[in-house]
Amino acid sequence: MIKKAFLILLIFTPLFPQAQKVLEENLTDQDFFYWDASNKKIQSKGTYYKDFYQTTVEKHGQWFYYNEDGALEEERNYYRDLLHGKTELYFPNKQKKEEGYFYFDTQDSIYRKWNEKGILLIEGYYFMGIPSG
Repeated sequence: MIKKAFLILLIFTPLFPQAQKVLEENLTDQDFFYWDASNKKIQSKGTYYKDFYQTTVEKHGQWFYYNEDGALEEERNYYRDLLHGKTELYFPNKQKKEEGYFYFDTQDSIYRKWNEKGILLIEGYYFMGIPSG
């Protein structure tokens, strides 16, 4: 019985995702998108996933999003086009607006929201996409 269970575990273990880390060798050069035709006002910047065989259009690693005035609005972390890791939103005055964490596109862990003066308004937790506290 134990041998059978071990054999099943050995067979199916590679099918389950292990701790997924964004590796530098899997990142393309940073790509930029602009608000204007003269490429002076950055809208967003980030990298894509690549491996030995191909370069994809899957967002991978850290991405930054800016408003038309050039102020940082949001920072997101991706793993092959899925939100994975910390996400932060900012007010135009550079104060943090929201903070949350994602695990393969599902909100998980702590969530916080502040007002423009930096006063914490909401703090709670998510477990696999479900609010829990």
